[in-house]
Amino acid sequence: LPRVRAGPPTKRRRSPRPYCLGNHPADKAQPGDEQGKEQDQRAPFEPHRDRRRIEKRRQLGVLKPLPADRIQPDHAELSRFERFLSLVTRVRPGEGRAAFLFFLHGFLLLSSYQVVKALREAFMLTKFSAETRSYAVAITALVLMFVVPFYGWVRRHLDGARLLRAVTIFFVVTMPLFATLAHRGVSIAFPFYIWVSIYGLMVVSQMWAFAADSFNVKSGQRLFVVIMLGANLGALVGAKVTQLAVTALSPMGLMLLATGILGATLFLAGPERAAVPEGSRAISTEHGRPV
Repeated sequence: LPRVRAGPPTKRRRSPRPYCLGNHPADKAQPGDEQGKEQDQRAPFEPHRDRRRIEKRRQLGVLKPLPADRIQPDHAELSRFERFLSLVTRVRPGEGRAAFLFFLHGFLLLSSYQVVKALREAFMLTKFSAETRSYAVAITALVLMFVVPFYGWVRRHLDGARLLRAVTIFFVVTMPLFATLAHRGVSIAFPFYIWVSIYGLMVVSQMWAFAADSFNVKSGQRLFVVIMLGANLGALVGAKVTQLAVTALSPMGLMLLATGILGATLFLAGPERAAVPEGSRAISTEHGRPV
């Protein structure tokens, strides 16, 4: 066998260095370009100073241009409230009013739900046992088997703000009926438990569906955190208000308070949709009409 002489280890040949900021021809100074001479004396990469070089590379096709929804707007174009929201999420000019209205909608909705939820548990546990409560949960699931198809039929005839108002009006009208029956001494614990369970499912989900139909995907990803923040704050405030008002108001009074809070959301559906800027609206159609 031939002998293999041991020699110095061979060095791997490195691939040519890829273009980066500083060694690309677009970054070098051009004849008569005074700014190019200044750039050669700068640090290798300073983002706040190298915007012009990055933009020049985009013009030459080396870098892809940023999408419009990823361009951070100038703070001078934002209102004071939009600047405040920019601490939480990215906001485009004109989105502050829509974000505030949806924030308020979620706040009022969850505040009302927390009031009736506390009443539901109080009525059920004072009249029946925990076992009966489990039966009420099962009957709620059975009732939803008939409610969901009916909701689908209504959904085919109404859309957007009209559907949201219709669902809200149904619960605003039926809640005082329970208050009247309770005032006359009728036991409402079992049906009221089922009603509140459906209320928490229908009204809350319809609000989120309306928000999803109002914003496009990119805007929704940025602004839904504001709506969620309003809903969480509303749940906390509603629970605290119920704790403080239970000594001053009767159960019927708490029902009427929740009805008033829920009824206030009826005046927000139209302005919410109208406040969404043109570039942030959902690009879809409902019943042949643009959203």
